Amino acid sequence: MKKFLLTSVCLLAMFACQKEEFDEPRTVGFEAKTVYTDVTKASYDSQKHAIAWEAGDNIGCFAELSTNVKFANSESAPSSFSGTIMGNPSVYHFYFPFNKEATASNNVLTSKWDAEKKLKVNDICGKPILVGKATNLGNGVTFHNGCGLVKFTVTTDAARKLTRADFSGNNGELIAGKYTIDMNSTTPEMVIAQDGAASTITYTGDVEMVAGTSYSFILALPPTDFSKGITIKLWDENNNTLTKSFDKALNLDRNQAVNISTTLEFTAANAKPAVDITVSSFDLTGISGESVSIDNEKNTITITKSGFTNPQKLASKIVATASNGEAVTMTLKETTTIVAGGTIHPDNTGVISNPSSFEINLMMPRVIAITSGDVTEEYTVKFSQLTENGLPVVYINTATGADVPVDAKDTWIADSEIYIDAVGKSTFDGIALDDLANIKCEIKGRGNTTWDWVVNTESLYSNGAKRPYAIKLDKKKEVLGMAKHKRWVLLNNFCDKSLIRNFISYRTANKLAAVGSGEWHPSGQLVEVVMNGLHRGNYLLCEQIKIADGARIEGVEYDDKVHTPAVTSEIAYLLEGDRNWGHTKTGDPNETLYWESYRYNTSWQNSSTNNFTYMYGTNYGKSTDKKYSDGSGWYKFRWGMKSPDDGDLGLASAGGKNTGAYTFINGKVTEVEKYFFGSNFKTSTSLDEINQYIDLDSFIEYWLVYEIAMNQEPNNPGSCYMHYFAGEGGDSKFHMGPVWDFDFGSYLTSAQFNDDGLYKNKDTHFIIANALWYCRLLQNTNVQEYIKQKWNEGGYRAAAATVAKEISTIKGYLNNSATVNFNMWPIVPSGKTYDLQDPNQENNMSFSDAIDRIQKNMTDRLSQLDDLINNKRYK
Repeated sequence: MKKFLLTSVCLLAMFACQKEEFDEPRTVGFEAKTVYTDVTKASYDSQKHAIAWEAGDNIGCFAELSTNVKFANSESAPSSFSGTIMGNPSVYHFYFPFNKEATASNNVLTSKWDAEKKLKVNDICGKPILVGKATNLGNGVTFHNGCGLVKFTVTTDAARKLTRADFSGNNGELIAGKYTIDMNSTTPEMVIAQDGAASTITYTGDVEMVAGTSYSFILALPPTDFSKGITIKLWDENNNTLTKSFDKALNLDRNQAVNISTTLEFTAANAKPAVDITVSSFDLTGISGESVSIDNEKNTITITKSGFTNPQKLASKIVATASNGEAVTMTLKETTTIVAGGTIHPDNTGVISNPSSFEINLMMPRVIAITSGDVTEEYTVKFSQLTENGLPVVYINTATGADVPVDAKDTWIADSEIYIDAVGKSTFDGIALDDLANIKCEIKGRGNTTWDWVVNTESLYSNGAKRPYAIKLDKKKEVLGMAKHKRWVLLNNFCDKSLIRNFISYRTANKLAAVGSGEWHPSGQLVEVVMNGLHRGNYLLCEQIKIADGARIEGVEYDDKVHTPAVTSEIAYLLEGDRNWGHTKTGDPNETLYWESYRYNTSWQNSSTNNFTYMYGTNYGKSTDKKYSDGSGWYKFRWGMKSPDDGDLGLASAGGKNTGAYTFINGKVTEVEKYFFGSNFKTSTSLDEINQYIDLDSFIEYWLVYEIAMNQEPNNPGSCYMHYFAGEGGDSKFHMGPVWDFDFGSYLTSAQFNDDGLYKNKDTHFIIANALWYCRLLQNTNVQEYIKQKWNEGGYRAAAATVAKEISTIKGYLNNSATVNFNMWPIVPSGKTYDLQDPNQENNMSFSDAIDRIQKNMTDRLSQLDDLINNKRYK
């Protein structure tokens, strides 16, 4: 761990003074080439024509092991910034202003550009987005500007207080919301994401204006082509408004400044009273007993009816007025057309000709635009029987109008749509979330054991079983703060009374990776799901395990338009160790790209001398191990290719094993297994030699997550992932992970989990130290010492302990949602039975007791691992 001092940089910005309506854009001196240490104000200085730091400014830094470190002004040297960095990074990426929720992937920063900012006279309203990188902090950091500047001037004919200014493009250009910017670039450009973006920025304050005096304001804005010009609207303390529109196109580039030569004259002749639009009532005549809440500040109309199932169309009535007494017009805004049951429902898109009688589809939130003169307010109308739970709500309408059939799990339902209502909601730890606007998607079922539960319990519930889903968006989108991608899953946590097993496991894996390998593991957000208007309960909306260049598992995914089946090291491989490969009943008969692990047939595997004292056994291998059979053969330890798979390679079922891709990765896995299970691997083999074959940190982190969770799934094995990439940017090593599947049998002691007495007590033993390749890897004394160091000094234990402490906060966050969920979906309905009932022994427990038990078990397990790891109880 090192502490560094970052020297500040002065950023020059100059404005033109021509007489055109828009002065032509002028390049400004943001590309500082000299390091300044004597300038300490981070505001616009009209005398120096410069932007410089001021006390209270904070800079963010991303540097290898450290993520999003805050560098703060030093009180003793206000022109310098200090922060703490983990490790010894070779490159530092800095950005300004600091945002604790910012993330970075492949040096691309994702942060938020707020739609509400402060008015500042003769200064920049909204801190400009700056980025820079350095390899030697002693030489300072050159920051580059990612935005542009627009300057306008206001005068008044009488003393007045300017309280608000709105800036917008005349063609609805998006200028606020989540943004990305390349921190590596010397010409970085701030790019606003589509999801949850705003087309207006509002600046508020109390600017006392004196008659005859000019007041200038400088707006930092994302580079934008305002093709139809811009509009600035001003308010004073008496709610008088001045609106000035410029029809001339304005192409605002990064690192450019534009001066609006025309002065905005806020006079009695030019100003007029502001028009306020107010909705006074909204009725649904199609149902009874509902209550309606209208919020004219937030422009929302919220309808509540407990247990309501949304029909396709509802007869509606709305009353709205404008403060100027003029008539209002209303329009239903729809972005997609819903197809349900083969019938197209366009939702009366267009003008509402009769506001006292119109139809609206509320299977997901809808928007009504209400206009008077040149003022338009958009109101969102939605049902809120779920909003009091505080979680985002995922609305899905399938093209068939029906749920995914239990007998057609793998059939995608195309032309469906998804919307996520998240504005005003946050994660359990307070991070604000954004909506996902209506977008087309495909949906299907997912899961093996989980889907078996669906099939077995379909008849036990009045609304059918609670299904898990896979979602494929029409285009890549950022979802609930998670990086852009098309593929997502909704995990139903059906048998998990705590609802958090998967969530905290993935969180633990990411926390460990953050202080170690940097590997990707799935992230997720806890949500409510409404399917075709029917509430389906609490889910975990989660990233699907996929290979993606710059996101998720790093590498190049096989693409049959670019690659051929003979391709080898150009692509990344995702492998799965699973007992179901090739099993005639539980396996997929269409999958062929799998093979039996070399470990399974080695003399080491069958030796009774290798039954180590402090290790659980596995469900494959020696005759003393537990095995499963359903009459169609024993489960065995097999590796299979998840990416590319048979479908990717475009081959008939038997042909895949003849491809270059299959033979390449099969050979690589076998090569490593022969090394680990052969005589060349010794208990004294060095870490450097081991790291030639595998990324050791990723293997240790993966193992620790399962040990902390007391999850023995790798002993079966099931859903155990490993990946490999030898292409450009790859390291030609095997990386263990990502972690997956913790909802069944995890975070339970031996007394709480029924293992038929075939396993040793969890609190005194390692659980998966005999599984996969760990049976050999963990016998190495250098590896044992390295694990001890990483556990104690490397931050692994502390990272896991952080998650354990968070469970108390998560419990409060989920309490309302859990109550509603288990009223609909008891794990075992009263008076019912089925083969896979209550695997976690929680059906008769309350949500509160179930989640408390997990927190206690996780905390206790960390103490148990202190003993097992520090005393090296591997034999």
